[in-house]
Amino acid sequence: MVRPERPSHTLKILSANVRGLRTNIGDLTHNCVLRHSADVVVVTETWLNNEVETTFGKIRGYTQWTRRDRPERAGGGVAVCFKEGVQAQHLDVALPPHMEVMFFRVVLADRSAILLCAMYHPPRQGPASLQYLTGAQDDLMLEHRCRHVLVVGDLNHQLEQHAYESLLTVQGLTDHVDVGVARDEATSRTVWLWDKADWASLRRDLSHTAWGTLLRDGADNMSHALTSRLLALQRLHVPHRDYTTKPTDQPWFGYHCRVAADDKYSAWLRHKRNPTRRNKDLHRAACRRMVVSSKWAMKKWEEDLRRKLRGPGVSAVLMGYEAGFGPVLNGLRVPRA
Repeated sequence: MVRPERPSHTLKILSANVRGLRTNIGDLTHNCVLRHSADVVVVTETWLNNEVETTFGKIRGYTQWTRRDRPERAGGGVAVCFKEGVQAQHLDVALPPHMEVMFFRVVLADRSAILLCAMYHPPRQGPASLQYLTGAQDDLMLEHRCRHVLVVGDLNHQLEQHAYESLLTVQGLTDHVDVGVARDEATSRTVWLWDKADWASLRRDLSHTAWGTLLRDGADNMSHALTSRLLALQRLHVPHRDYTTKPTDQPWFGYHCRVAADDKYSAWLRHKRNPTRRNKDLHRAACRRMVVSSKWAMKKWEEDLRRKLRGPGVSAVLMGYEAGFGPVLNGLRVPRA
């Protein structure tokens, strides 16, 4: 049972890479767990195996360690224990054999639940484990009725930055490890839907423009007048949408990904308010669209980047490109031929 005095908004979690639990259990217990009165303790690189008894290292006032040892060779491993009184359930999740991860459902005093993922991602393992989390997290939260998710452990994410950032972006997670990096402010962007433009009306208005009257009084004034007229007609005849880019958005995360992410979040809220079978299916469909949109955007961005790197280099006219839309010529988006 959850202790009644525990506030619903507090859960103290301690995460440590111990590099050998047998040699560091004393230091971990007295200088970390007991000193900070942690509710949940997650340790990685336990270096334990099946020769170590299951009762090893039990801390007074805490449950026995729930372990996932590395079976094939020395090293690695994950172990988790909970302060007595914390209501937690170890989830039976079918995992790829290479993953060193465990999932728990932790219930708070307000009866909401957290999906706790305790994970060790070894160096040089590749992105597969992070990609698994990206695809499986939503289904796990729905299946086990968890409102929140928390990923704890040693992910060595600096070695798989692309997969790690994709996990944060696709699942809408926040990295709470503060490394003191300055972040840019959010900026607004306009997306022009050139495939839906009213070209006949645009050509008509261009032909009816009094260019002789508009373009006069010096080169600077003419340039300004031309740009203003073209942008005004563009905004009038080309459907467009404004959206805000976040400082944490990846370079491939464009308008389509933002729409998919917002739809997924709305579907999640709808399912939580009314957990019907239909709303569950709608949320899962929104999750699949989010994954598909992200994969498409990443592939498109990589293809565009390779094309630019193979190009002739920077010329007098700077050009850019946004996935799914037209190129940019001196700040003005124009339709593709």
